[in-house]
Amino acid sequence: MVAYGTIEYWQELKKLWDKDDVLKNELFKGYDSTLIFRMSDKPHLDQHKGIFLDVKDGKVTDMKVCESKDDKARAVTTGTYAIWKQIVTKTLDPTKALLTRKLQLAGPMGEVLKYMKGWMRLIELLGEVPTEWEE
Repeated sequence: MVAYGTIEYWQELKKLWDKDDVLKNELFKGYDSTLIFRMSDKPHLDQHKGIFLDVKDGKVTDMKVCESKDDKARAVTTGTYAIWKQIVTKTLDPTKALLTRKLQLAGPMGEVLKYMKGWMRLIELLGEVPTEWEE
């Protein structure tokens, strides 16, 4: 089990992504972007600054902890620890979280909509990482 919000959690997610041929070769085929997943609270966790992913043709080619909260990417998704937990544990629908602004997305909405099935599969993979949660 890995603690949510740490780089180790995201490295485990990358392993699942790398094994998921449907995600890489179909749902995100042709997808080139840079992404940051941020947590607006819990400054002691890596995800507070942000986890940066570079995606080329649906494959993660680079992943790291952002240097600061000012780092930029094509798409940045931000939410509190509690909201991320609800999304990962499937007690909150990510689309509903976006529509109610519990989860904020800064970036090209047309691109997100084009690859919506890939995003939904990625959300499923978040829940497949054996996760340890803070109280």
